[in-house]
Amino acid sequence: MNISVIIPTINSEHRIEKAINHIQNYLESSDFIEEFEIIIAAQSSNDDTFGKIKTLESKNIKPLFIEERGKGKGIQEGIKAASNPWICFIDDDLSYPIEFLDDCAPLLDNYDIFIGSRTKGSREGSLSRKIAGKLFHLYVSVLFSIPQSDIQAGLKLFRASIFDKIPLPNENGYLWDTLFLYYANKEGLRIKEIPISFEDKPNQLHLFSSAVHMGGRALVLWWNVRILNKKNELLF
Repeated sequence: MNISVIIPTINSEHRIEKAINHIQNYLESSDFIEEFEIIIAAQSSNDDTFGKIKTLESKNIKPLFIEERGKGKGIQEGIKAASNPWICFIDDDLSYPIEFLDDCAPLLDNYDIFIGSRTKGSREGSLSRKIAGKLFHLYVSVLFSIPQSDIQAGLKLFRASIFDKIPLPNENGYLWDTLFLYYANKEGLRIKEIPISFEDKPNQLHLFSSAVHMGGRALVLWWNVRILNKKNELLF
């Protein structure tokens, strides 16, 4: 496998090097990965994230400096910069295990997209976050008819070539994953959920305000995508 690993990140000056080192050590020691690159898709931050990732640049580590904020924006720009036939994106705090690629490797010929699924594996974290996650999944899966059990998982592997069949979602926020899986299911792409062990770590999201914002945003996306049938454009 030749793979590009995208790490969307913001305000990560004090943690990004640890994540990069762990992921790079794994990729270098893997028996089935021949070539790799790590793309650090850093959005404008309040700390010196840009300065830190600049010091990490090497042959296999490619920093991107993105003025506009948003996880989805980081993923989009990372995909555009990727040069390998397989692309993986992963959160920057190591709450998801990059080692899930071990379970994907024997199945590469059979699927187009792999999801590191928290719902099919084990998840450590607060009860409130688990409940909020289940309610949001139910809400979004109904709006977009997505059958997978972990839509918002921050760990996905997919073929770069799928964007010949589906549009690259032009959604800058956390609902990038929702549009991605909506388009993928609509096109009939082969999707596999891989159970993982997930550790809920403190982050910058405020649970209630984020849930309200994402719920409203999901409704607007549903209107634009499913009712007005807009595609591959900034939806709002």
